[in-house]
Amino acid sequence: MTVQLQDVTDARALLWSGRDEAEWESGRRRLAERLAERPVTAAEFAAVAGEWNACERGDGPVRGAIVAADAAAALAALPGARPSAALRRPVALLFPGQGAQHRRMAAGLYGFEPVFTAAMDELFDLLGPDGEEVRADWLADEPRVPVDEVSRAQPLLLGVGHALARTLIGWGLRPGALLGHSVGETVAAVVAGVFSLEDAVATMRHRVAAAASQPPGGMLAVGAAAEALAPYLRGSVVVGAVNSPRQTVLAGLAAELGAVADDLREAGFMVVPVPSPLGFHSPAVDELARSGLDVLGRVTYSPPGLPLYSAYTCAPLTAEQAGDPWFWARQVADPVLFWPALDRLLNDGDFLLVEAGPSQGLITACRRHRSVIRKKSDVTAFLPARPGTAEADRAALLTAAARIWTEGHDITPW
Repeated sequence: MTVQLQDVTDARALLWSGRDEAEWESGRRRLAERLAERPVTAAEFAAVAGEWNACERGDGPVRGAIVAADAAAALAALPGARPSAALRRPVALLFPGQGAQHRRMAAGLYGFEPVFTAAMDELFDLLGPDGEEVRADWLADEPRVPVDEVSRAQPLLLGVGHALARTLIGWGLRPGALLGHSVGETVAAVVAGVFSLEDAVATMRHRVAAAASQPPGGMLAVGAAAEALAPYLRGSVVVGAVNSPRQTVLAGLAAELGAVADDLREAGFMVVPVPSPLGFHSPAVDELARSGLDVLGRVTYSPPGLPLYSAYTCAPLTAEQAGDPWFWARQVADPVLFWPALDRLLNDGDFLLVEAGPSQGLITACRRHRSVIRKKSDVTAFLPARPGTAEADRAALLTAAARIWTEGHDITPW
């Protein structure tokens, strides 16, 4: 099934620019005059915004943007707009993994943004007979199968991340770098052309089926450095992810992880369960990793067509690594070293970091990096930090588009 695109008239981005601040201010006044010429209905507002962006925005180095749902809101927002220098830092896309998922993540973009919609439809088609059920649960307020289940979280994180990246590319911007967390690295590999979406879906379907026979496990986010947690680890419980210097994820079998969680809480650590039914990135899923070779051994691999920073090697992915089936199979059990990989990325250059997935967990970590603190790099996100309305999804996407525009990238997000 292919969804019918909606004639939506909610939030729009309005863009303008100038060669200097005086010309920027002139553009802001002209935009205000255009919006105030006559009462503009909600239906007409989208047309006015599209015409303005196509003909009047300019391409100067001093830029401005607002996001508004109607002409009155736009007129109210314009006085608060401030000029932004077009730094033209490359965009690095960040793709989150298991634990970031939530109900109806990005569903507000489906049927609204055409490239996003087509990319999600492609995913559902590749899922075969399961595709319609996954789509229905994704769009439902009360899904039949909860989104935290592997059979929903994994394909939807792949689909949403890939669809958001395709949306950005459809706006006319080639990402300068890619970095994924857990299954997010699979998304990055598809975007970089290492393997096809079809191969990624086939691998994921195998993983979901094999996961049903794995012993119960889990993951815990702990507000502490990995080194501080070493005395508490035992059995299958290991450091599953290093997300920032003081944000570590532990993973392992359920009973052992529960005992470790009790000890940590008694010792005064902040411990939060990560929504996952398995102990990903730990020895608890070694068998699941090995089983993936059945599918990954038949995949056709290519060298990355975009710089892909691996959260497993903490360096740009090489052609040899990209073509190694075991490199991809073992990722489900190996620790995710997101922070060291981010550190390498930001040591290599300054970027506008854009999270292409739900919950904003990655850019929350990125805000603690010295490059972002010192304003050498910056962050934004395609989706809201928390579950919300369809209108909130659309406004977040357009706000990110506006931020990318003010950075100096001549995108066309309409």
